[in-house]
Amino acid sequence: MKKDDNGNDHGKDNDHGNIENKENNNENDVMASLVNELSELNRKISITDRLTSPVNSWDYLFGSKPSKRTSREEYKRYVVFMKTISQILSEFGIHMSNNGYTYIVDSVQVIYDRKTFDIRLSKDVYPFVALKYGYDKSTIIEHNIRNAIRSACLDNERKPGANRMGIFGKKPTNKEFLFYVADAVSFRMSDELIDAAC
Repeated sequence: MKKDDNGNDHGKDNDHGNIENKENNNENDVMASLVNELSELNRKISITDRLTSPVNSWDYLFGSKPSKRTSREEYKRYVVFMKTISQILSEFGIHMSNNGYTYIVDSVQVIYDRKTFDIRLSKDVYPFVALKYGYDKSTIIEHNIRNAIRSACLDNERKPGANRMGIFGKKPTNKEFLFYVADAVSFRMSDELIDAAC
């Protein structure tokens, strides 16, 4: 025990101070974790707010497959979308076995749902897809899409005419490819939905 100059014992007071410091540190840790959770939630909400329709964005974020409550028209649109995009990607030599396949499908779905090409991939598409798959950084999405496109281009160089990548002349950027596919999906889906209505 410590004694001051007057010979008084202050050991217990010092122990009490240590306990209070530990409690303050625990409270600070809890507050810091709460602040981090709130900022993460705000980040997720800001990403979903970038889409035109908040209902579609939350449905997409937590699984784009239609539920039993989905209307017949929405279900038909979903089936036609998945069929159309899988055909188009197959024509370009990008198959489900490619790592970037699902990210391309999801990115095209976001672009298609926005119904505009006035969109930035790095701000409006990649973070949203990364959030769906639980990634903190959207560079993973961008990288996997780029690898899938590069793989299809290499296949076309080895065997010319093996896929439709030759229409770009050179290896397309992610933006060129995704926007082309979104435009092709939109065009083909309109035909499919008209045929289905007849």
